[in-house]
Amino acid sequence: MLAVARIIILLALALAAGNSAVLAQDSAAELRYQEDYDRLQEIVKISDPAKKAEQLVAYYKGRPNLDSKLRVFADSHFANALKDLIKKPDLVKKLAQNAIALRPKFGEALFYYGIVLKNENLFDEALTALAKSSVIEHLLQTKAKELLDTTYRGVHKGSMVGEDKLIAKAKAELK
Repeated sequence: MLAVARIIILLALALAAGNSAVLAQDSAAELRYQEDYDRLQEIVKISDPAKKAEQLVAYYKGRPNLDSKLRVFADSHFANALKDLIKKPDLVKKLAQNAIALRPKFGEALFYYGIVLKNENLFDEALTALAKSSVIEHLLQTKAKELLDTTYRGVHKGSMVGEDKLIAKAKAELK
């Protein structure tokens, strides 16, 4: 009987310790989220799109495990910055490459990278970037698919034959 009481007490202590560890983890996660949120708010206040995009790339680098809600928010601001910079293709290309190096499945960065490559007449590379962007779920996914279709038709004399293979290859590379 005494042994059973000791086991129950030990189990209660173990559960209490486990609960406090979970609470500490939750508090640490909330603190990190708040820090990430505050930092992101400071970045999005930057009016210069080039500086904003550069800061977002640095932010991504420092936060590889960023909360998904914050990542979507940051990605939309990164995409808007690249959109604002589209008349500076060298800068857009560099920023997109830096972002893709950190996150190979960054749909918005792949989209703008594809646009720049298309405008540089680097069609094979542009089609690859656009195909990848079109299979990743993100805010510009539909536009990526539309631009992929248009570019593919232009390169292949109006034919869409083979685009499905390009898309399948992009999906395989992103796994």
